[in-house]
Amino acid sequence: MAPLVPVLAKSLAATRQQARVEGALREMSAVLQEHADAIEHLTDAQFKLINESVLAVLSCTQSSKLRYLKNVARNAIDEIDMSDQEAIALSRVVRDISAEETEMLIGTFNYERIRVGHQDATAEGDGKTLRLAIEFD
Repeated sequence: MAPLVPVLAKSLAATRQQARVEGALREMSAVLQEHADAIEHLTDAQFKLINESVLAVLSCTQSSKLRYLKNVARNAIDEIDMSDQEAIALSRVVRDISAEETEMLIGTFNYERIRVGHQDATAEGDGKTLRLAIEFD
């Protein structure tokens, strides 16, 4: 396994990844520096969420997800009432969610619920439920 690491590190993909990560970290650092006063007074929960978003940047290969991770760090600064448990749960979501899943959630934000099943997704609904149909061939 050890011989793979130097080979991967020399690849063009690794160079592109390094550039993406360094750019995202510079942008996150700039955002955090803009809020230096608030940063001094972060709660442990805020610190955890921001720190976890920074750690997620290090392993992220999607440019679109990097944008979301930067937003997490910026938005966490304002979440002074976040509990430790919320920070733990959000940190896991932030780490594991894909950019596509994030976009789907943002696109369905105006719905109160999402119903997944084999029902007709085009059927008239109540306007509060996004209906996702699963088709079986």
